[in-house]
Amino acid sequence: APAAAEAGKRLEGAGKTSPVATGPWGFDVSGMDTDFRPGENWYEYTNGKWLKTTELPSDQTSWTPFVALSDQATAQVRDLLEKQSKLDTLIGRFYASFMDEEKVEELGVQPLKSKLQQISDLSTPSDFAAFAGRTNFGLGSSPFSFSVSADPKDPDMNVAQLGQDGLGLPDRDYYLQDHFAEQKQAYKEYMEKLLNLAGWPDASGAAAKVLELEDQIAKLSWTNEDRRDPIKTYNKMAVSDLPSKAPGFDWNAFMEA
Repeated sequence: APAAAEAGKRLEGAGKTSPVATGPWGFDVSGMDTDFRPGENWYEYTNGKWLKTTELPSDQTSWTPFVALSDQATAQVRDLLEKQSKLDTLIGRFYASFMDEEKVEELGVQPLKSKLQQISDLSTPSDFAAFAGRTNFGLGSSPFSFSVSADPKDPDMNVAQLGQDGLGLPDRDYYLQDHFAEQKQAYKEYMEKLLNLAGWPDASGAAAKVLELEDQIAKLSWTNEDRRDPIKTYNKMAVSDLPSKAPGFDWNAFMEA
């Protein structure tokens, strides 16, 4: 729609807001390329001119009208929070504390010490399973995502949903395909830097072990295509079935955490 397309114009300056983009509602035909026949290349027919004339912002990996709307909304929320911080409201104080870089630098890694100690104390597979269960609702992630939402085949009922997770890079291909080797190496160096900042012993070795673990998770992960398949991803079962369906992991410890 033109309103969404208009919102795609980049905001000038971080945090600045612009008037809400409005315009004639309906289908935006200005982005179409009618040189293409719809029966031969529908994608170019509907999007061709937009693709040719839209510039990808330098700080973005992709750009669509929906990303533009999100970008605009983020800037508007920031503007509201900055105004609230000047009014000394609860949310304003919360935002101001988050933005207090001097305090952040003063505290350093101290606020994370208890979490880092929990990781350091893990010594058995069951310990790891329990920790993985806790991190789904706290700081971090685990090899498995866990949430509660509507049953796709019975929307009147909410069910627990379990899925794959645990990769720091966008998806399994970044670990398994050679043309992502540069990104994979940069990711390892980034982890090593973070571990050094946290004071973790043998940061280089630890980063290598984390990457090795994620490599193994990637090999067992489904492709994005499979994950979008509503038939393949619907495998309803009782929690008691998990040990036989997916052995080698302490599901009881994970669920009870």
